[in-house]
Amino acid sequence: MLVYLQAIDNPEDRTRFEAMYSAYRGLMFHVANRILQNPQDAEDAVHLAFLSLANCRLPAELGPQARHLAAVTAERKAIDLYRAGRRRPEVELEEE
Repeated sequence: MLVYLQAIDNPEDRTRFEAMYSAYRGLMFHVANRILQNPQDAEDAVHLAFLSLANCRLPAELGPQARHLAAVTAERKAIDLYRAGRRRPEVELEEE
C-alpha cells in the first residue's frame, strides 16, 4: 500500500484512500476475478485500479458512491487486461 500512498500528497486524501483500500479491496478482487477467471490477473487488475484511484478525487465518505467507484474501476481495468490478453495469445514453450 505504500506505493499508492506515495502518489498522494494530501494527508486527508491518504486517509480516504486507506479507508477505501481496507473496505473495498476484496470487492474489487471479486469483480476482477469474475471477468478474468484468473486470480493472478485479477490481482494485477486491482493493483492498476488502485493506481487509478490514487490519482483521482475520492468521495469524502465510504458509502454507495465510493463502493460503486471502486467496483467500476476494478471492472474496467479487468476488461482492459482481458482485451490485452486476447490481442497477445499465449504461446506454450517447448521443452527440450
